[in-house]
Amino acid sequence: MEFKVIRIHEGDGQHPNTEYVFLQALTDENLKNLSFHLHSPHDAYIDFPSLPDVEVKKGDFVILYTGFGRYLRATINTGEPLHKVYLEQPTCLWTNLGLSPQQLCLSALEGVLV
Repeated sequence: MEFKVIRIHEGDGQHPNTEYVFLQALTDENLKNLSFHLHSPHDAYIDFPSLPDVEVKKGDFVILYTGFGRYLRATINTGEPLHKVYLEQPTCLWTNLGLSPQQLCLSALEGVLV
């Protein structure tokens, strides 16, 4: 699956759900087939939990919030689908850990072709 980054919001440093990355899908895929991780400057990885079993179509929008929450399917103001997904981190990543949202990487789960 490929995404185009629309917007990166670094948040307030205290509430993880004020941090998010707003993406648009460039291909069709089920989110459960993907894993997200951050590649830090020190070659450490921060892995995130499994993503929901949700079909995302080319053109759909996805918001990845840093904090906790339940998956929600909504629409943006133009009526296009929006998938709200949570990375389940207890603290802000971009502000507190000095990581860049540009370090967010997508990869296929082992044995799954994307």
